[in-house]
Amino acid sequence: MGALACLLLAACKKKEQENITMTEQRSALDFSMFLSGYLDAIKVAEDVMDSNYGARIMANNISCSNISIDSNGTYKLYTINFSNTCADYDGFYRSGKLFVRVSNSSDKRYNRTGAITEITFDNLIYKEFQLDGKIRLECLDSARYNLRIKGSDGNGNASIRYQNTGETAFWSADLYRVTTSGANDVFLLNNDMEISGESESNFLGKFTNTYGNSYSVTFSAKLRQNNSCYSEGFGRIPVAGDIIFTSDSDSDDDFKLTYGSGTCDNTATISRNNTNREVTY
Repeated sequence: MGALACLLLAACKKKEQENITMTEQRSALDFSMFLSGYLDAIKVAEDVMDSNYGARIMANNISCSNISIDSNGTYKLYTINFSNTCADYDGFYRSGKLFVRVSNSSDKRYNRTGAITEITFDNLIYKEFQLDGKIRLECLDSARYNLRIKGSDGNGNASIRYQNTGETAFWSADLYRVTTSGANDVFLLNNDMEISGESESNFLGKFTNTYGNSYSVTFSAKLRQNNSCYSEGFGRIPVAGDIIFTSDSDSDDDFKLTYGSGTCDNTATISRNNTNREVTY
């Protein structure tokens, strides 16, 4: 009986390790899709706002959508309406609407000190998932922004929901974004950006994957986004950064997700207990 118990225990432990690996992969994919979708929404919004002033135009982001502008003395509202055949140069389709509201700026420019830009969604589908939440950008100067990702009412959790399964992941974060190069260049593809926690802390918020596993998310190396990767189809995905996922319930589920050291690609590496596994998203 003792030998049988040991065998059963070993089998259970092996199964547990397999389940942990599945959980880690799911978390890595869901978090990467979250970043991809919400960074894409910011990029599209900034392209449209800049094109309105004859500056930076990304034709494939803009020409395949209908854009209307409503402005009064206190705000400017952009409505970006995508058809279900609206494809970017990376081959991904969008449908639904983006609403971009700029306030607290005398000339309604999002990159003026003190300007507030709020981005919300109406059935917006990007890649294979639907975004639901609110993005709030507070301009500190032309290169630095406080970046808030919350629920659609400005509180709680933002979400992504996979269209094929209905599974949903949640994230809530107060972040800080700085353009490290190209801030004053009218060509947005020259921009490099870093994302950290609010006030440059290492806390990236609370995250729940589609399995229901919840984590506190921090970093040991800041997230980096290189817009020159857009021409290769990877501009919405971080090219560097070490992200630490600390489970709210089981330390065996803790892991690190590494996005690399600057190469434009769609891979990341999961690490735990000196074991590494590359994932593609």
